[in-house]
Amino acid sequence: MIKSVIFTFMFASIFFVIHTSYAELDTYTTKSSILFYHGDNIFKFQPYKVNRSKDILAHPDFDDTKETLLYINDCFEMNNESINIIVDAYIRKGGYNILALEWSSFSKNDFFNVLLPNLNLLSSNLAENIIKMIYSGLKVNKFHIVGFGLGAQLAGLTGREIKNKTNGLIQITRITGLDPTTNGFYTPTLHANSLKGLCESDAGFVDVIHTDSGFHGTSVSSGTADFWPNYGHRYQPGCLLANVYNPLLQQNDLCSHKRAYILWAESVTALDNTTFLSAAAANFESFRRGILNLSRIALMGIDCSLSTERGNYYLQTNAVSPFSRGVTGLSHMGDLYY
Repeated sequence: MIKSVIFTFMFASIFFVIHTSYAELDTYTTKSSILFYHGDNIFKFQPYKVNRSKDILAHPDFDDTKETLLYINDCFEMNNESINIIVDAYIRKGGYNILALEWSSFSKNDFFNVLLPNLNLLSSNLAENIIKMIYSGLKVNKFHIVGFGLGAQLAGLTGREIKNKTNGLIQITRITGLDPTTNGFYTPTLHANSLKGLCESDAGFVDVIHTDSGFHGTSVSSGTADFWPNYGHRYQPGCLLANVYNPLLQQNDLCSHKRAYILWAESVTALDNTTFLSAAAANFESFRRGILNLSRIALMGIDCSLSTERGNYYLQTNAVSPFSRGVTGLSHMGDLYY
């Protein structure tokens, strides 16, 4: 009798979790939107439900001769901060159709038991609608997905799904991961719901910028080209060193994590094509000692060439804007924590 009661309780619990999990997918499809920015500031946008995203192509301001950006932020960030910064940078640059995924409603879910199990479902839904956009006229060779934090992982999963759903006939040209979230990824033994993280096969070219590796961001080289400014981990120059001595502040400190999208935004608006020059090296210690492969120089940021050789690239930045040190960023000048 007791065993029967326990089994019934366990079955009911499993059903509740599964039911809740799939219910959250409904929340995603009904509450999340793709925002199409079509004006001269971040307040001029038209929201489209994800399942109606191909309607964006019919908007009078959508120009299929332009490059198209899809930016995916971290659904846990406050007030869509990175969306505003990234979109503003692209508006100032000009020449882009600018899209952003608004999926903040998902931040209210339990991370391991609801959000992670649904990410594959979310990416599948997003992939299906991007495929519809491509078949309706979106030029895949001019389509670039940029994701921050958990958004970088969703970008990778989506690129993977597009390849799978089209049997490899369609592949996203470029995915950029800005300090991809480490929790729940790259560590399959730590939790049953862990997923395969962003990797170089998710698009034709995958570039990754690491700024808080080992804490909020992954310490795994996960792209075609991985960039590690200032060691690639906290504390990035200009972030508060006082937090080193306060564990509570460390947990809540997102300065180094956010630096990834701030550096990206600077690369978008910069007029100098030597912005964020980076050099291949065995590791940051080799870079610090000047042991570089100067035959393999790459640009970190929007101007990174799709022909950049596979590997890890290092550079040093300033502590304040402008963060790029140009050519001098290839020479280590000591720790610039001020």
